[in-house]
Amino acid sequence: MKINLKTVIITIITVFSVITFAIGIYFVWDFSRPISVINVIGKASEKVKPDKIQLYFTTSVAGTNQEVANSENDIKTTKAVEILKAENIEENKIKTRKNIFPDYDYNNIPINDRVNEPTKKPEKMYRAETSFEVEIGISEDTQKINKLSEKLTVIGIQNFNQNEFKISNKEEICKNLEYKAIENATIESKKKIAAIGGGQIKKREISTINNCGGNNNYPMARNAMANETADSSATGVLTGENELTVEVSMIITYKN
Repeated sequence: MKINLKTVIITIITVFSVITFAIGIYFVWDFSRPISVINVIGKASEKVKPDKIQLYFTTSVAGTNQEVANSENDIKTTKAVEILKAENIEENKIKTRKNIFPDYDYNNIPINDRVNEPTKKPEKMYRAETSFEVEIGISEDTQKINKLSEKLTVIGIQNFNQNEFKISNKEEICKNLEYKAIENATIESKKKIAAIGGGQIKKREISTINNCGGNNNYPMARNAMANETADSSATGVLTGENELTVEVSMIITYKN
């Protein structure tokens, strides 16, 4: 059978023209469709128990000169480290930062002199301090932090800051929550678009509203103070759950 080349060429051109025309009609139709925008919120949460506590405290010693202040503070710092190590806290979990600065003892100026001679300068002294930041794994011993604080108090440490509960894998958890929040926002957007008659999604813009903030649903560990009597019945570290939450805003542009 002999193929007519001219007929083949005409057929190809005709098919191409029809396809091109159809595409053109589609683009004209698509361009003429009204554009709509909706905004949806996606949220994902997870309750997680903290697995470590950050303990903060400071040794502080005043002396008549830098050498005395440094020497006495070093002794107290060494004792504090020994107490921590005795509680099986590894050395790489103990961070310290030393500082020394002039410190004027106003307590040595009699009250009358403060009134009658307000410009009278107090005795110049020096204060040496070591700030501790200690990472402690949460154990079954709910009194551990309090017991540790009391032992540190015995050697004269009174400057305790509020402890901080932490979650080791928080970054990984928050990343997964972000994916879930985006997925939830996408599902919600499709429901909304379908409810108002449907449409074709053209663009999504995503921004984070709440970047894995959490509500601490547990009390902080109590720090023993110098004038506090240890109470064996006192509640120690109660490690409840921290609810981590990620919220995203998704702006959807679609055509009806």
